Amino acid sequence: MEAIKYYVKGAFLGIIETSAILEQQEELIADLSARVEDLVSEGKSEEEALGIAIASMGDLSGLVREFALEEPVHPGADKPPAPQVNAYTARLRLHAVSLSGAVALSVLVASLLIVVTTSNGGSWVAVWSFMLCMAGSAWIAFTLQQFHARPQATAMIEQSWKVLFHRLLHWAGACSVAFFLNIMEAAVAHGGEFWAWTIWLAVLAWPGAALIEQVMLRSGKFIHSQAEAEANDAVGPSTSKALDGEREGIRAAAAHAQSM
Repeated sequence: MEAIKYYVKGAFLGIIETSAILEQQEELIADLSARVEDLVSEGKSEEEALGIAIASMGDLSGLVREFALEEPVHPGADKPPAPQVNAYTARLRLHAVSLSGAVALSVLVASLLIVVTTSNGGSWVAVWSFMLCMAGSAWIAFTLQQFHARPQATAMIEQSWKVLFHRLLHWAGACSVAFFLNIMEAAVAHGGEFWAWTIWLAVLAWPGAALIEQVMLRSGKFIHSQAEAEANDAVGPSTSKALDGEREGIRAAAAHAQSM
């Protein structure tokens, strides 16, 4: 009977159907089916026989609980989730993007100067270096604009290397394309004016920013503490601004006294 299958499957709902659990389910379905057939042969209706058979089996929650202790409820449930922290996201990303972007831009500008001041380089190197410098500058400018729009923005961020791993995969793909272009251009031009390493370095700034973010978070920087949040909520935004104004006035008075 389909009703027996639904009853047994429903009792094990949420448990991974391993071979042991499937075997146990088949045994329960067979026992219940045999019991129902016996009751029907004694003159009971199928509905009555099913109710009596299920009642005779008792509560299956204890049996299901034993299997739940042996098997995880969901795949990966035995792995603890990555810890999360409440951080100042705008500040964190501004510092991470600025540091990684500055390193990349410094080397790209150096490569551009090499091309301009020597005759060994080619036009392709200059073009790519200039375009990458512009892209990096725009990336930093966009992050700075987001910071000025919401400098106190906070969010829960995972302390995990997952984002870094995904960005490294994208970086590896960009490096493969750049290396292929390098080979093709060298074969056509018999010497080559395309430098793939400039693209490798520029795109490396993207996973580099994720690395810097995680290092800063794990060192306790830009963490939005609960005590600070409660203090800000208690004084309110207007009171907080008034206190900031008083502090600036005290600093100005102190500087004036020292200059006299």
